[in-house]
Amino acid sequence: MERLFDRMGKLGFGLLASGVFLSNFVFVVEPGHRAIIQNNLKGLGTYVYGEGMHIKIPIRDNVKMFEVRTRPTLISAAAGTKDMQIVNVTMRVLFRPVEQELSTILLKLGADYDNRVVPSISMEVLKTTCAQYTAEQLISLREKVSKEIKEVLLKRAMEQNIIIDDISLTDLQF
Repeated sequence: MERLFDRMGKLGFGLLASGVFLSNFVFVVEPGHRAIIQNNLKGLGTYVYGEGMHIKIPIRDNVKMFEVRTRPTLISAAAGTKDMQIVNVTMRVLFRPVEQELSTILLKLGADYDNRVVPSISMEVLKTTCAQYTAEQLISLREKVSKEIKEVLLKRAMEQNIIIDDISLTDLQF
């Protein structure tokens, strides 16, 4: 009986050790995320891994995870109007990356593209659009201004491989 427990203990330890070793060869992509592999020998891969369990080679491969769900960001900026008034605008932008271009985003913009690129192009578009209207027009033509900002922002973001799903002007203060 003692020999049986001794063998079971060794078997359990062996299974545990092999499980820990083999788990280094697997990575899991959670729902709403995508991954690309950076091979330390060949460089950044272009294949985008979807949800589920995938195989990698430890030490050689580094997994880079990206969230691809639509995420919001609030942009607040002070902009000048056509009639030289200052307006404080708060805008909500819903964005996500182009999944097929994750390697390009990582190379050109970096992993923190959402904190650097989205706010900067949003503020630029917001300020240039507000400068074309008077304070009165910003209030009365709010829908038109919002639509114009969205059209220009869609084009600018697509140049950076970012999809803008929606924008809304949440607050205008003069």
